[in-house]
Amino acid sequence: MDDVTRTEIEAAAKTLSASYMYMPSGAGHDAVIASRHMRSAMLFVPSIGGRSHTLVEDTDEADIVLGCRVMAAAVERILS
Repeated sequence: MDDVTRTEIEAAAKTLSASYMYMPSGAGHDAVIASRHMRSAMLFVPSIGGRSHTLVEDTDEADIVLGCRVMAAAVERILS
């Protein structure tokens, strides 16, 4: 994933006082395909109990909203 884009997401998280951590992902997300044509990075929000890719996966609404705010702020930083 692109370091510049990751840095902008990190800066947006800091601006919004959102906690963050770096997570390597071996999955073949769309971002991998997109990265062949443009800078790409991924932003994850936590799943309740750390459960993901299962039928019981769920995410707290507040985490979804904060994730959206971080992404919007990162996009704004990238476009400015």
